[in-house]
Amino acid sequence: MIPFRGLKEGEHIFNFAVTDRFFDAYGSISEVHRGNITVEIKLIRESRMMTLNFILTGAVRIQCDRCLDLFDQPVDSREQLLVRFGSAREELAANILVVPEKDGVLDIQQYIYEYIHLALPLKRVHPDDTQGNSTCNPEMLNMLDKLVPHIHHNSTDPRWSALKDLKNFN
Repeated sequence: MIPFRGLKEGEHIFNFAVTDRFFDAYGSISEVHRGNITVEIKLIRESRMMTLNFILTGAVRIQCDRCLDLFDQPVDSREQLLVRFGSAREELAANILVVPEKDGVLDIQQYIYEYIHLALPLKRVHPDDTQGNSTCNPEMLNMLDKLVPHIHHNSTDPRWSALKDLKNFN
């Protein structure tokens, strides 16, 4: 929560620590169950609006798409939320919010939650080590290799080769 009633015009800094307890509040709906994120918010107060610049840094524990083990995914994100003062609360766009000035407090918990999830990559796999080797669970990689041998090798699927031949047909 950010108390904005009584804030003078200008820049104000707010810092929050997002820990495991934060994610526990969302239960099983969240992909993230553990994390340690530092959130710095630079709030610029003007007479009829506020601009909130979020800086999120830290790491969250998520499940690897390849081996299904948990790993720590770094988070480094910058987001902006524009808050205008109006008569009723209304979300005009993903980053534009209208709130009654008489409320005096802005609940930003849901925005922080969404910004953390937006910072996650689409492909969530263990990072490679310094030699470029996967750090995924080796037992799971061996099982995958037995089930689908071409996944972890540089060999090309023969179906793609046939399609490439069609491309060069003319």
